[in-house]
Amino acid sequence: MDAYTIYFADVSVVITSQPLPPQYSVMECDGDMRISRANIVKKAETDKYIAVRTPDPDRTMASLAAQFVQVEAAGGVVEDSAGRKLMIRRNVRWDLPKGHREAGEPLEACAAREAEEETGVRVAEVGELLCETVHCYNLYGRWEMKRTWWYRMRAAADVSELRPQGEEGIVAAEWVTDEEARRRIKMSFPTIRKVFRALYDRDGSAVAADNPKR
Repeated sequence: MDAYTIYFADVSVVITSQPLPPQYSVMECDGDMRISRANIVKKAETDKYIAVRTPDPDRTMASLAAQFVQVEAAGGVVEDSAGRKLMIRRNVRWDLPKGHREAGEPLEACAAREAEEETGVRVAEVGELLCETVHCYNLYGRWEMKRTWWYRMRAAADVSELRPQGEEGIVAAEWVTDEEARRRIKMSFPTIRKVFRALYDRDGSAVAADNPKR
């Protein structure tokens, strides 16, 4: 690939061989085209947009991924018959239902299962893949790199009462209009903005980007 984007909470890290706008703080790889996780984490304390410049993005990404425990997940945008989107509030920020993939579980099945577990909404159909995201986080001293596949899904006609999964830190689940979704994602995570951008790109409508314009 020409470039990879990895998210550390609100920080975007791009691994690329191409030039980027001046908003990006540039980090150089070593002679073996490797980059240290610790160095990126330190840089992310002060910079929101980071570019890791390398002549071989694939090799650099592989070396970075080896420094994390790999996790797979799936989720997405569930829509009802009126076109409203299902959003959840996890702790203090608006999010989308998603969760870890079980061993041998198809990604589409994982996305539908997690949507129902986290909101109580049964998914009737899992549609197109919207995008994939990669984000990294420290979970009780263990650094994980989570790759998430995001799908467009349709809710069953017999939509039941929303039941946010409190044990997962979900304090609210709501159906929202497109106008309200656009408002909420401005204060959400970059990964969620990327998902909605992919959704609205397919529908031909604008949405906030997750990175500065390139």
